[in-house]
Amino acid sequence: MRWAWAIENLLNKFKTLIKEAASEREKGEMLGSQAGFLRKNFFKSAFTLLELLVVLLLMSLSLALVGPKLGRFLPGSPQNFAYKTRGLLEEARLRALSEGRSIIFVIDPSRRKLFLADEGLKPFAAGLFIPENIEIRGEDLVRLPSGRGVVFFPDGLSSGGVLEIIDQREGKTYLLHLASYQSYIGD
Repeated sequence: MRWAWAIENLLNKFKTLIKEAASEREKGEMLGSQAGFLRKNFFKSAFTLLELLVVLLLMSLSLALVGPKLGRFLPGSPQNFAYKTRGLLEEARLRALSEGRSIIFVIDPSRRKLFLADEGLKPFAAGLFIPENIEIRGEDLVRLPSGRGVVFFPDGLSSGGVLEIIDQREGKTYLLHLASYQSYIGD
């Protein structure tokens, strides 16, 4: 019984508030005053503080969930560098297959650069610069006068090996396993 009375009382108060707001609106429209017109349009287009807080909360949550995934696409990120290195390795394999000659993937530590070269070690692609926070180590790579590398043969095979891309800031290591027939990235 008390609940029904309280609910009925709240509904009556709400109805009177709505009637008062409607009568204020009509007065403003009837008078045609600029203040009434501005007041009417202002309250139609305004946001409450609660609505703004909810929008900010949703934006911050989405950024917190999506932000770390976007980090790999930043130019200086080690994961982005690992994917670009893998792309350069795949380009070397495809060039060797399509051009019918050996292509060498060169790691030049003195210039801090990765690039593709022909059998005479003459670079023919722009390559990648190694960021300052990244160190590259290799196992079972071919020794070259300017560093180390991987040879891709015209039949699609390679000399193989393992590249370690080490992020010195975060201590993460990305491994690129270069089998004689494919390459993949592993943690």
